[in-house]
Amino acid sequence: MGYDDQELARYTHPPLSTLVLPNYEMGQRAAEILIDMAIHGKHMRPMTIKVDGPLVVRETTSGWPARAAQEKR
Repeated sequence: MGYDDQELARYTHPPLSTLVLPNYEMGQRAAEILIDMAIHGKHMRPMTIKVDGPLVVRETTSGWPARAAQEKR
């Protein structure tokens, strides 16, 4: 299992499943918090913000039935 869907993940053997990082959304959230802190003088406590990233399923995490279905296409 990898992350950020590096192009190399497609070409490993077997192809590596990966999680795509939502870079734009992560940056947008960070910028909104920083702007809010700067404009309103807010002091933020440490927090965890969860952002969903799409999963690209390849052969390293798919079971045999999933691989068989893909091969039939």
